[in-house]
This record gives sequence, structure tokens and C-alpha cells, in this order.
Amino acid sequence: MRYALLTLSLVLASSAAAQTPPSDAQIRADVREHVFPNATSIDIPGEGRRELNRGVYIFRRSITARSPVPGMDGVEVESWGGMVYDSHGSSYAFSDFWPADSRLLGMPDPPGDEIRALVDAEPSKAYSFDALDLPRTVTIREDEEPTWHDFRNVSVPVRITYSEYVKGNPRPGEMVDFEATGELRLQRETEDGSWTSILTRSHFEVEEVGRRIGETGVRTLRERAAVGGAEAYAASLPAVEVPEFQSGEALADFLYSVFVRTTDEPTLEAYLRATMASGEFIGGSDGALTINAQQWLDGVIQKALRGATPFAAQFCQRPVRSNESHHQDNEFAYSSKFALVDGAPGIAAVSFLVRQDEAGYRNGRPVAGGWKLIPSLGRGGVRVWLEDDANAIAWLQSFDDPESVCTTAGQATQAAAQEATEATGGATDRARGAVDGAVQEGRRRLGRIFGRGGN
Repeated sequence: MRYALLTLSLVLASSAAAQTPPSDAQIRADVREHVFPNATSIDIPGEGRRELNRGVYIFRRSITARSPVPGMDGVEVESWGGMVYDSHGSSYAFSDFWPADSRLLGMPDPPGDEIRALVDAEPSKAYSFDALDLPRTVTIREDEEPTWHDFRNVSVPVRITYSEYVKGNPRPGEMVDFEATGELRLQRETEDGSWTSILTRSHFEVEEVGRRIGETGVRTLRERAAVGGAEAYAASLPAVEVPEFQSGEALADFLYSVFVRTTDEPTLEAYLRATMASGEFIGGSDGALTINAQQWLDGVIQKALRGATPFAAQFCQRPVRSNESHHQDNEFAYSSKFALVDGAPGIAAVSFLVRQDEAGYRNGRPVAGGWKLIPSLGRGGVRVWLEDDANAIAWLQSFDDPESVCTTAGQATQAAAQEATEATGGATDRARGAVDGAVQEGRRRLGRIFGRGGN
């Protein structure tokens, strides 16, 4: 059986080898009939090859064809790919065209001033990853033609110069100057509009042209772009007013009031930024946070406003503040009083870690400034605990007067009053008596909770 299979394979291979490939004339005819009916020229380089495709022999031949673009005199589209032929007996028959790529020919060059303006607007996309934010140049090379991929994408040949810090050199500030040639691929939104963005840089050949001792602390272009984006984001946030705080308690109380009354993310972020320590911002920037500080801030907003209910829906205007055990660390914790009620589900709490910011030096010693949030210390500047159980949330939302749940006695009164109303069918005189009794019951429950007894 093994010999039979081997013989059959040899016969098939011999039969495929004996097949006659399609001629150039046949391929040109098939291109015009099946693929590019308006082709003005067809180039068929190479000899083609026979290959297996999913267990069946095919013949593939590369072609390049040009066709006019309707309505645009002198503009053609050049396409290249493979003409595919299936095996049929002793010959091949056209089956498919496998496109590879295409470009437009005869298009006008993109305006040089638009290209230079785009590079100036997005330098981090045009120059190398480590290029410094120092004087640099871009020149459009006229010895090569731009490559038009389609009407909204073009690759432009350029020559650029830029500088980087010398990698691995122990002397800070030593720089190396480079000259590089390659292509910048540009994109625009419409087929006849201005160029709006740089997609990629490719085929760059880099040459070192000099070394020198330069300044230290210069940002790379990518760092500058990141800082610029962070500054623009900070400027887009709502304007908020924050007073000067004379103590950590005052700052913590203010922040609690902000959390209780704020339900939109931009406003909450603006308040938190306005109370954060100066060390959390990138030096020399206008409101740009460090990556760690921004990630911390996003996490706080996620917990406070993107859960099953927002912070304000679970907290009271006048909370319980317990900072005795944390006072030395300047950490102030708050919780809503309903969390202390016997039988109340879960606990809702928040804590703020604050300290005095540094405000420079006097006689060589650091001088403390105003009170600020300290996100990067240990457990972070704000920690939030919210109830996310659907049944517990429904319980919290069931009270006619939301503030009544914020006191232990108030919640007991609410529950007893509801029981009295249901028992009497709504009779006013009896209900009033039941409410009075509920108040007494609430006081007794309050005493039991705090261990003071009660009558």
C-alpha cells in the first residue's frame, strides 16, 4: 500500500510538471477580462511558479498593471499582485487575482509648507524615539518622488537632523548629532484636503555627524508631546476654587464635602488636582501630573463615581470622623452613620492622607507650605469603600428622607414609624402615637449600640 501511494504521488507530480503554463499573451488577456479591464499597460516580470495551495496545484504569476483614474487627466493607479491559475488536465485556467499593493502615479507633490508645519506640530512622530527637544531640521528630498498609496495617504522622502544624549556615557549632557534619510507617511481626512497627521516613519538610514557637550535635563520630543497632552487635558477641566487650609483636619473636611456634593468626574478630578502636593506634578509643566499620580487619580475616581452608585448616594452631609488612631500620620477617616446601625448592610467610608507641602528653604532648612494631599505615600492620598451589593443599595435608597438614615436614632424612628403606619392602615391619631413610641425605641436602640443601655 505504501508503494502504491508513492507511485500515485509520483504520477501526480509528473502530470503537474507536464502541464503548460499560461503564456504572457493569455495572462494579459485574462488581466483585461477579469481584473483591470481599462489597463493601459501590463508588465509580467519573472517566470512564475507552480505551487501547492490547499492540496491542489496552482500556477501563480506576478503582474503590474496601470489603469487611468476616471475624471483625473494624467493620473493612473498602478497595481501589482499575482494572477492565479488552477490545474485543469494538461493546462491551467484563470482562477483569481491576489492583490499585493497599489499606488497612484501622476499626482502633484504635497505642498512643502504643509509638510513642514505638520512635522513642527507632531515632531515626536517624525524624529527618532530619543530625539531631544533641541533645534532640528526637516528637508524634503527632491531626488525621489513621493509615493501615493491612495488619495489620502502619501509617503514623502525627507532628510532630517536631530540630537540625542549619548547612550551609556557616564558624562551627563554629552550629545550626538544625527542626519537621517527616509520617508514620512502622511494622512488627510478627505481626498483633496490638507494633510492632518503623520502615520509612520520608515526606511530611515541614520548617520552620526558629530558629538558635543550639551545641556542636561532636556526632554525628548516624545516626553514633550506627553507633557503637552497632559497640560491640554488639565486645561480642559472645570475651574474650581480651593481655600488655604490651616490644618490637616480642615483639608480633610473640605475634601469630604467635595466628595459628597460632586457627581461628575471632571469636577472631582479638578478638586483633587487643586489639593495635591506639588511633587505630584511634572516640574516645569502647567498642570501635568506624573504617570503614577495620574494613575492613582484615575483609580480614586473609578471607585468614587463609576460603581453601582456614586459616592454621594451612600454618604451623609455630616459623617462620623475617626482620626484619633491615624493623627500622627495625618490620615483622617470618615464613615456614614448608617453603617453603625444594627442590621445595616456593609460600611461606606473614605480616608484622606494629607501633610504640609514643602515651600522652599529658609536658613538652609525646609519650610512647610500649605496642607496638601499626598497620593504617592504608602496607601495613597484617598481610599474609598462603597457598598456594591444590589440589595444593600436598594435598602439605602428606600428611605423617603435620605438624611434620616444618617443618624442611628433617625433610622430606628423611620423603621418604627413605617411599621406603625402599616399596622393602623394610615389612621392619623394612632400613627402619631406610634411615631412617638418609635422615637423612644430609637433612643433605646442607640443606647444599646453604643453600650450605654437605655430605657
